[in-house]
Amino acid sequence: MKVAEGNPCNSHNIINNVGNRGTRCTALSSPLICDRNGFEPGWYVASYEGKFIQMTENFPNPFTCGTESPIWINGTHPTIENSTIIVTGCVRGFLNSDTCIQTFPIQIKKCSGFYAYNLPYVDLCFRGYCFGPTPPSTTATIPPSDPCLHAMALPNLDRRGSLCSLTEHATSLCDRTLKPGWYKALDDNMFHDMPAECVSIGACSTEEPIWLNGSLPQFADGAVLRKACVRGVIPGDCCKKMIDVYIRNCFTYNVYYLPYTDVCHRAYCFDKPTIKVEKSSKSLVFILLGCFAGVLLVTIAVAIIVIKTKRLKIGHSRVDLQNTPPPPYSPPTHVPQRVQAEFETPQVEVDTVEQQEGAIHYSENNYRPNAVIVADNDGVEDDQVIPSPPKKKMSELAREAYLQYVDSIERSKNLKEKLDRCMDSNSGPDYRTMMKENISAKENHNKACNFRRPF
Repeated sequence: MKVAEGNPCNSHNIINNVGNRGTRCTALSSPLICDRNGFEPGWYVASYEGKFIQMTENFPNPFTCGTESPIWINGTHPTIENSTIIVTGCVRGFLNSDTCIQTFPIQIKKCSGFYAYNLPYVDLCFRGYCFGPTPPSTTATIPPSDPCLHAMALPNLDRRGSLCSLTEHATSLCDRTLKPGWYKALDDNMFHDMPAECVSIGACSTEEPIWLNGSLPQFADGAVLRKACVRGVIPGDCCKKMIDVYIRNCFTYNVYYLPYTDVCHRAYCFDKPTIKVEKSSKSLVFILLGCFAGVLLVTIAVAIIVIKTKRLKIGHSRVDLQNTPPPPYSPPTHVPQRVQAEFETPQVEVDTVEQQEGAIHYSENNYRPNAVIVADNDGVEDDQVIPSPPKKKMSELAREAYLQYVDSIERSKNLKEKLDRCMDSNSGPDYRTMMKENISAKENHNKACNFRRPF
């Protein structure tokens, strides 16, 4: 370390190991910085790669700035040119609550474009002055550009799976050097997403893996804020610390705005999109049930339609039968033998009395009679003309019915005449007297009147 004399803006010392004194540098790097050895009180300026660096104004995490207990200033830098102020220097402890376990005064002078620090002697190792950017904020800010078009590829994606154990790799992943911004997790043409469940200790090839404590957004949601959890090294400590991350759904994949982690070794976890067997089985069961229900409903609907159609046809048939006249009669081709004989040789059966008193006369037409002439005892003939059948050709059955009708008229007249003769006193015993004597009507009728049934 070179020592300058005079004005601290012109005469100052250049602090060593500036590249390892940043808040993003962990104590795992060796050797550890200890400003107790070879460090003399005086004015110092921190410069790295041609740029001046300031001391951090916020307390860093333990084991950062390349040492175990980093030293930071509890105050602000002067803003007036060539002005000098005194601020409080704090030593960071090991515990999270030990942000300032020891204090001492530090002078700061505002020079043109940089600051000069009057640093006192450090009494213990391992302690060192902290220079560089302040610890990252856990609240992410979204850049104005479209993250779906300008997202960067996340490195080391092949080691970020929740099934990748730290014991399988020689080194641990550390996202403390990760540049804050939008990232897409793409590997082998497949997009990955952060696991939404607590991961195991030492997963994702790091000591403290980071998983998503929330759900992934939909496309219409835009960029949404979600909480990510740091998995602790103690069993059951699934959320040691919360980190704000933004997620944007790009329709077919998601992009993540990830800040760098404040300590090592921590890294973000990303898994391939997988479908759990249990959920897929349930989905398959629901699909099958839905298909079965659909087929059943279709079958029932078809059956109802068929039944209603049949009922409608039957109803129409009944209406047609009621409103439609009967079909024309088709006579049988075979004529009964008795009717045929009557047509061929018409005969008239008359007894002796009938031959004497009356007869049935038939016309020259052999298949129908013209008239029936009945002669009474007084000699007066009653002519009753029987209507002739239609001149048109009739069926055999119609002619048979007609002949039976004529024959019944004839026989009824003959019977009336016989009864009249039997009732006459000159013709035999009194029929009424025989009825009073309880004589069988049939026997006496046959004896006295020579009665014969017409049918």
